[in-house]
Amino acid sequence: MMRFISGTFPSVKPPDHNPISKSKTLKTQFPISSSTSSQQNSNVSDPKSWSVYLILSTKEPIKTYVGITTDFARRLKQHNGEIKGGAKASSAGRPWLCACIITGFTCLSKASSFESKWKIFTRKLPRRKKGEEMSRSEALLQHRRRALDKVHDSLECSHLQTDWKIATRKLPRRKKDEEMSQSEALLQHRRRALDKVHDSLECSHLQTDWKIATSYAKDISQP
Repeated sequence: MMRFISGTFPSVKPPDHNPISKSKTLKTQFPISSSTSSQQNSNVSDPKSWSVYLILSTKEPIKTYVGITTDFARRLKQHNGEIKGGAKASSAGRPWLCACIITGFTCLSKASSFESKWKIFTRKLPRRKKGEEMSRSEALLQHRRRALDKVHDSLECSHLQTDWKIATRKLPRRKKDEEMSQSEALLQHRRRALDKVHDSLECSHLQTDWKIATSYAKDISQP
């Protein structure tokens, strides 16, 4: 009977008694977005081991360069122009030498964050006057090392390995002793600044009286 009606009236279709086919049709009409899965994968550990490196130029102009890579040997060849792909900033000063490499980063984002902080601290730290016996390359490496110490203080780096390929003299860091209070550390800092003023001006007619004695800024009014 139904076949007869559908043949007479083509707009009438027989009912579908197979619910599985309907469910398949609905699934194909609404594709699943991949945005959620891509966000989840952004923080997933990369199977490649990332490293942050510091290289030093051997020809004028003497300078340093910080970067990240998963294959340092290949990256160094790129910086030296042996193969294509080196950064424009490293085109001058070749050949470059590996000064330091930090390994143990599990993903690109962590390595990039470390690299960024190292560069920021390098720019912010005041540059110390290099001694007469210190070369420019050693002065640059010491400045980078001080900045790297700041990065280690600001991040959790116990899982990282730092390997200095070029030995430098690690300068003592000005840091208050455990038994020194914050107020005493501030007074010592002020005393050092005052000594600079005395060295730059004629102060023989002036009298300085320290009311609070510290281990560095002693009460100079006492004989």
